Amino acid sequence: MSCRILVVGSGSFIARHWLAITGHSATAISHDGIAALAGQRFDVVVNCAVSPATKSVAYREADDCDLLAARHAADTDSHFVMLSTRKVYRPSNVPIVLDEQSPVGPACFYGANKLESERRIAALLGERCTILRVANVYGREYGRQSFFGIATSRLRNEGRIVLDASPYVERDFLPVTAFAGLLDSICAHRPSGIHALGSGIGLSLGRIAQWLIQGHGRGVLEVIDVTERDAFTMNPAKLLRSLGLPRPHYDLESDIRNIGRLLNDE
Repeated sequence: MSCRILVVGSGSFIARHWLAITGHSATAISHDGIAALAGQRFDVVVNCAVSPATKSVAYREADDCDLLAARHAADTDSHFVMLSTRKVYRPSNVPIVLDEQSPVGPACFYGANKLESERRIAALLGERCTILRVANVYGREYGRQSFFGIATSRLRNEGRIVLDASPYVERDFLPVTAFAGLLDSICAHRPSGIHALGSGIGLSLGRIAQWLIQGHGRGVLEVIDVTERDAFTMNPAKLLRSLGLPRPHYDLESDIRNIGRLLNDE
């Protein structure tokens, strides 16, 4: 079922990939373009914009792009989709599986700010919002300040990948193409409340580095800290049930090797 969607944060990594494949009618704007659309109703408003300040300072309403977009949804009786983060959860030094019931307790500004946004948006919209606590979404992201962005940039420019955590630590990585497809389904079904979202696969940082290097055809791995920290996988079962979808199969090895290979074209 196609619907009319307002996408806030049109230049973001996720929005660009989603807009390339969506089957919905999408209007994409930057976060500062919302005021110009006052009164215009969409079936769904999705915010992909993030203020850089949310990662470095305590919560300030002026930095809250999620709340700004949610207020447009509230004013126009639209459904709202928030892209939150698994960083709202309490960090662990042992492998854990995270779901909607896992204890929150963010240890960074970004997680704390997103958790505050969640609370304000849930109070504002009630059942007319979907809050996605998302794992690490990755793709071809050379140059971005993310795990894959930094790893591929150093591999391409310096011939090495540097890890500041144990290569045996397993984390959940979800391909951006898969995330984009799920987001299309979320907009069609509009499940209410909080939902954990990831691949459900724990993938070691060392294995990711190995596949990137092998795909690229050259490079070395350097480990500068062997601390076992921040190991997690997400359990997306609740969301998949809400969408009526089976558990997807992800060929992460082929996907990541291909990202390494494509570095030769950068």
